[in-house]
Amino acid sequence: MDHSFRIRKGLYLLFLLSLSGVVCVSVRYSLPEEKKSGSLVANVLKDLKLGPGELSARRAQLVSKSNKPYFQLDTRSGNLFVNEKIDREALCGEMEPCLLLSEIMLQNPLTIYNTEIQVEDINDNSPTFSQTELDLSIPEIVPTNSRFPLEPAQDTDLGENSIQNYTLSPNENFLLEIQIGRGGKKNLDLVLEKPLDREKKSQFGLTLTAVDGGVPQRTGTVQLNINVLDSNDNSPEFAQSEYIVGLMENSPQDTLVLKVEARDLDLGSNAEITYSFHQVPEKIRHLFHLHQTTGEITVWGPIDYEKETSYYMNIKATDGGGRSGHCKVLVEIEDENDNAPEISVISIASPLAEDSPPDTLVVLFSVMDRDAGDNGRTSCSVEINLPFLLQTTVNNYYQLVTQRLLDREKVPEYNITITATDQGSPRLSSRRTITVLISDINDNSPVFEKSKYEMQVWENNIPGLLMGSVHAVDLDVEQNAKNSTSPCNELVPKAVEAGYLVTKVVAVDGDSGQNSWLSYELLKATDPSLFSIGAQNGEVKTRRPLTERDTNKQRLIILVRDNGHPPQTSTATLNILPVDGFSDPYLNIASVSHEASEEDGSLTMYLVICLAAVSFVFLICIIVFVVIKMYKKESSFITALPQFPPALPEIPETGVDSQNGSLSRTYHYDVCLTGGSLSSDFRFLRPLIPVFSMGEPNVSENHRISSVSQETPEQAEGQKQREQVYTIRKKLFNINHEKTKVMVFGERPKTSSWSILVVCVSVRYSLPEEKKSGSLVANVLKDLKLEPGELSARRTQLVSKSNKQYFQLDTRSGNLLVNEKIDREALCGKMEPCLLLSEIVLQNPLKIYNMEIEIKDVNDNSPVFSKNEFQLAIPEQVPASTRFPLESAQDADLGENSVQNYTLSTNENFQLEIRSARGGKKNLELVLKKMLDREKEANVGLTLTAVDGGVPQRTGTVQIKINVLDSNDNFPQFAQSEYTVGLKENSPRDTLVLKVEARDLDLGLYAEITYSFHQVPEEIEHLFHLHQTTGEITVLGLVDYERETSFDMDIKATDGGGLSGHCKVLVEIEDENDNAPEISVITVTSPLAEDSPVDTLVVLFSVTDRDSGDNGRTSCSVEMNLPFLLQTTVNNYYQLMTQRPLDREKVPEYNITITATDEGSPRLISIRMISVLVSDINDNSPVFEKSKYEMQVWENNIPGLMMGSVHAVDLDMEQNAKVTYSLVPGNASGAPAASYVSINSETGNLYVLRSLDYEQIKEFQVRVRASDGGSPPLSSDVVVRVVILDENDNAPFFLYPLQNSTSACNELIPKSVEAGYLITKVVAVDGDSGQNSWLSYELLKATDLSLFSIGAQNGELKTRRPLTERDTNKQRLIILVRDNGHPPQTSTATLNILSVDGFSDPYLNIASVSHEAGEEDGSLTMYLVICLAAVSFVFLICIIVFVVIKMYKKESSFITALPQFPPAFPEIPETGADSQSGSLSRTYHYDVCLTGGSLSSDFRFLRPLIPVFSMGDPNVSENHRISSVSQETPEQVEGEKENR
Repeated sequence: MDHSFRIRKGLYLLFLLSLSGVVCVSVRYSLPEEKKSGSLVANVLKDLKLGPGELSARRAQLVSKSNKPYFQLDTRSGNLFVNEKIDREALCGEMEPCLLLSEIMLQNPLTIYNTEIQVEDINDNSPTFSQTELDLSIPEIVPTNSRFPLEPAQDTDLGENSIQNYTLSPNENFLLEIQIGRGGKKNLDLVLEKPLDREKKSQFGLTLTAVDGGVPQRTGTVQLNINVLDSNDNSPEFAQSEYIVGLMENSPQDTLVLKVEARDLDLGSNAEITYSFHQVPEKIRHLFHLHQTTGEITVWGPIDYEKETSYYMNIKATDGGGRSGHCKVLVEIEDENDNAPEISVISIASPLAEDSPPDTLVVLFSVMDRDAGDNGRTSCSVEINLPFLLQTTVNNYYQLVTQRLLDREKVPEYNITITATDQGSPRLSSRRTITVLISDINDNSPVFEKSKYEMQVWENNIPGLLMGSVHAVDLDVEQNAKNSTSPCNELVPKAVEAGYLVTKVVAVDGDSGQNSWLSYELLKATDPSLFSIGAQNGEVKTRRPLTERDTNKQRLIILVRDNGHPPQTSTATLNILPVDGFSDPYLNIASVSHEASEEDGSLTMYLVICLAAVSFVFLICIIVFVVIKMYKKESSFITALPQFPPALPEIPETGVDSQNGSLSRTYHYDVCLTGGSLSSDFRFLRPLIPVFSMGEPNVSENHRISSVSQETPEQAEGQKQREQVYTIRKKLFNINHEKTKVMVFGERPKTSSWSILVVCVSVRYSLPEEKKSGSLVANVLKDLKLEPGELSARRTQLVSKSNKQYFQLDTRSGNLLVNEKIDREALCGKMEPCLLLSEIVLQNPLKIYNMEIEIKDVNDNSPVFSKNEFQLAIPEQVPASTRFPLESAQDADLGENSVQNYTLSTNENFQLEIRSARGGKKNLELVLKKMLDREKEANVGLTLTAVDGGVPQRTGTVQIKINVLDSNDNFPQFAQSEYTVGLKENSPRDTLVLKVEARDLDLGLYAEITYSFHQVPEEIEHLFHLHQTTGEITVLGLVDYERETSFDMDIKATDGGGLSGHCKVLVEIEDENDNAPEISVITVTSPLAEDSPVDTLVVLFSVTDRDSGDNGRTSCSVEMNLPFLLQTTVNNYYQLMTQRPLDREKVPEYNITITATDEGSPRLISIRMISVLVSDINDNSPVFEKSKYEMQVWENNIPGLMMGSVHAVDLDMEQNAKVTYSLVPGNASGAPAASYVSINSETGNLYVLRSLDYEQIKEFQVRVRASDGGSPPLSSDVVVRVVILDENDNAPFFLYPLQNSTSACNELIPKSVEAGYLITKVVAVDGDSGQNSWLSYELLKATDLSLFSIGAQNGELKTRRPLTERDTNKQRLIILVRDNGHPPQTSTATLNILSVDGFSDPYLNIASVSHEAGEEDGSLTMYLVICLAAVSFVFLICIIVFVVIKMYKKESSFITALPQFPPAFPEIPETGADSQSGSLSRTYHYDVCLTGGSLSSDFRFLRPLIPVFSMGDPNVSENHRISSVSQETPEQVEGEKENR
């Protein structure tokens, strides 16, 4: 059925060919390769039986079937020439024959001639190898007849010109075998004929030559470099079996300790030695580093002689074949002076009474140095200028005693620096500073600052008013110099300027001379940039004005320092409160100047301002009064003088006086009187108003005052308790830090003194380790010959020399008990004997007992190995008597309890040898007595047992696992020598092609096979990937059947010892439909005339497909709705013909889509777009866009101005659509149109040829014609209407006043004229039309512009005010008239106005005088006066009522008796002059207010209500305020925080 279908298909094709007139003829030529361009191939005229010139007449064309046009056809002569030099090898490779296919196509009628040109090979290529040198590595143990495949040479020539033979240079070990493989390919093998011996000859150099059969004969060579690999038959050996080296402790990291070196007689990897530690403790790995390749041992961690004096380590050298050698290294550590002496304080007597007698014990301490020899010997010293003496006792104990009387007033505290120095090189020192406070005794009386005080007070003073103060100083401290104050508060106005004096700080010093010279400084402040203090006079001043960003409370801490050595300091706290409304008599008062008289209008304005100001002040006073009353507190009188406990002031947060309800400049206090005492305290507390935060909780208020300290008894007691707690904490800290027990001495009784007697006695005890806590060691009373209770009485103390307190002493019974369980191994390690040193210290008199407790060893540890199992790898070819070191067992016990012997389990291959090394250490070696055979026994298991000598006996075991290593004596072998596999082209990447597998009878490394390509072309390495371990061949690149149909490759399998096996793989590529048909266009008729007849050839093209079989068969089609027909010819040629007439105006272009489809599965399609343009004929006239055009142009235009354009469109193309414009002859407004307008023939732009005047011509019309460029040309006309637009080209002209060159116009007006008088009317006209003729008038210039005005629209000139005597009799006016054009035109006229007397004008308006305005002003003034008086009267009444209420409350607050106040502060003269350091600025006034119904009342410190002026000498310019410093008790501070 298929055959009949093909026959029918062939007959149908012949029928179509006969219809189309296509004739096919084949011709064939041959040509040697490498012909130059232009060489003649043949003349085709005779072969094609064509006449001369017929090729040109029939438009002959040579179509190449390859990618390049290798040939060209001369259509005039018919000669076929070489167009490009041809290389057969590059063109066809190994394909034979090599054909280049072309087709000669002739038209009218269509005839196709198939041309085949065979390119013949010449011997132009020599045989080549892929490399000039080939390196081979062959182990010396490889047996004879072993084959090593070689890569054959490549020759691109064919036949006799290709490779015919190979030769190998003469040698005695190898020969060459040539085998014919698939497809006649020659495979080369290098065969080992004689065994190799690396010791005799380690390298071979051979030459392989390839010879072809061409003439002349060509050859190619490659050098074979054969490297004989060594077998691992030698073990590494060290130069010394044992190394001894010294190393300084504290050597820096990477310091070289020793370089060990081993040598191996083998070569290559078998001689590459790697060094490592062998079975060493973990601590050695942390301290030392062994370089794997160089064998250098360097310092890795800190080396400390005090921890370990020597290190013993085993070094192992291993070659690349697994053989190893061993050596031992002993590192002896040398001591270095790296530990400074350590000072341990035993006891400190602090505070020390200032009346302590000489030889009083102050400090007891000991000095210890961890270094050895001279580095550990120490000496101790203190400063020379101290009243103390350093005395040396035994065992590096020292005691510091007093050597002269002390005086606390001179030196209240001693900072004693103890310096301990060793005798090493360089010498190291340690310093310890000990603070000893000198306690005070009451040996100084208070001293007043003055011998006599004088104070002044005004009569009618308020009871409780402060007259002044007295002040006394006591050189003692704490209770002996009690003085209590509280922080002082100062008020400053918020409007204060820089340099304002706030207050003056006054301090005194009880010393004399330069010790009493005082200096002040600001220690701390809320804002340090706001205030400053005089260093000498103590004046506190502002440094800058206050701003809104400054806080409402400024806290200052002021420090005063004397000039003594060392200097003494004291601090005081001062709170500064900025307030509003603060009155200061020294603020500058601005003077107010009053005018003598004002006009009625000014008086009314001033009355309004005064009324508003008084009302505002009155409203503010009412608001303040209401606020004060809302926060007012009730108060009551007291009827008796009760006993008041210390209390805090009750201060409202709002800062308002609870009794008066107003801000007061006078200061108010509460008096607190205590009963049952001869004295009462007048305590300065916080001010009542304004009240802000008085303290910051983060600022400490307790500063130690060295010169003067004022505290209450409660404060002194609290301070003393705090100092005791601080001292205890400090001593506890010293205990923890120094790990030394510290004894705190109390105060010595005044009637007794320390008796110092140091006696040292040594006692020694022994104790087994692992005793429980609380176990009895011994009773020391008998050994120390002490009585019961003497230990407690003499404050005995057990001082341990170690880091921990292992023992405790019961001072009541004298029993020495175990405090903590002791492990001798953890404590002393291998040190023997293991001693714990302690000292028993007794006082009164001082006696020290040295105590040594020896810790005895018990057999509580079994021998242990570092690992539970040892792994050894021994090659099977190792000779007998080879030794393998083993790690010894470790036993923490000593002596008989340590390891005594080792045993090895029974076996026939190994025995154990024990050698005694340095220090009695046992070294173990495993000796091979019989060679190993891996095939018989691959693994050997042994048990090593370590036995100690204790009772009961303890043992430790370790398993020794010996792995017998295999020797490489087997080649890898593939399952097949040749593999054949099929592969689809275009297989994706990583597609599995084949998995080859080889086996090796060896084990371990020698059985690990690595697969690789062996001498394959680079193309195969790019297309395929061979996995090194699995042998899987996968697709790596793009596999294309059209490029290569098969690939032949060699696979090499290599084991870990260097032996290899080979196989061949043939990959046959299977074709796939992966190439779409290719459409090649031969000719295209474009453009195509739209009047072309039917059956005109439009496109001639061919279709090819690179695939084979059904995948390469194609069919072709085009769209159905086109005016074209697709016809099939021979050899897959197609022609597209017209089948109906064309119309370019409907379809100017055809985009023809040619679709080619193959018959593969799946079918592939190619699409080619071909554009065919339809050429035009002139069959359309130009058409204007509009039927009529209208254009506008301004008058006075520039000649040649473009006024617009016309545009016409022609549907034809190119020259047929090219439009030209012209004017149709005719008249416009009585003149030829060409005299007015011209037109651009190409663009259609219309231009005005002359300047037009709107006043002469308003519009005109012209006719424009558009013509195309066809033959014959077609045209059309259109009418253009031109409209002229008016322009503002005429300036206004004055009709009145008429301007001429003679004189200006004059107008007369009476001198009594009033405002609004019409003088005249200005009249002007404009020649333009429309808005250009709209006129406006304005007065441009006048003698007096305030006298006249002119109407902008009507031009009426009027007076703006009456004439006065000051106005001139002649007024000159310049009037401007402006039109509304763009730009506007203007004209001016001059008019003279003359004022005359007795001028009569019937139209003169007589201004009536209105008296109502004056009456209204008088009434307004009267009303304002009445309102101001009423408001002032109400305000005055309120002030009087307020004062009466305040006076009433003051009278009800007096008490019947006045309390007695103790002197508090030194007297200050009225003049404010300070006799020593400056002057005080301002006298203070106070009111005394006593509250009843409460157990306490506060004396409140306030500001004066009214400004306070100078009370003393009128010659003094300024009075300064007295600044006082107050201190609060801790209870008051706490209470104040709670109130806040």
